[in-house]
Amino acid sequence: MKSMESNSQNNRMRRIELRISEEDYHSLKDWQSFLEISTLSEVVRQLIRNGIAYKFDYSSVWKVTEQISKIGNNINQIARTANITNSVNAADIEIIKMDLEELEDIINDYVSKDIRAERMLSEYKRS
Repeated sequence: MKSMESNSQNNRMRRIELRISEEDYHSLKDWQSFLEISTLSEVVRQLIRNGIAYKFDYSSVWKVTEQISKIGNNINQIARTANITNSVNAADIEIIKMDLEELEDIINDYVSKDIRAERMLSEYKRS
């Protein structure tokens, strides 16, 4: 059984050439880099099929989920200890603060990528 990509390639019966400005070329290269697509042809295909090219990167979502789980576990351990000893250790609070800072870094990284995508999209729409 042939893969979907193989079938897709077999259906490519038309070849086109086009001339674009240097600015448009750099815009396509930016999309190619952002989307991590190996060829400009595939970028153009996505733009034709979808009206826009998309990249779904769930790695940040998994990182955030993992970090939230880690923070939850730490809070549960601190709560257990606090219930037993009727006090909270400053070192435990510091661990949670560090976990929260790491979570903030992950979220900021994700947001900065999203902002970059929004800028590229608005530039694309203006052209």
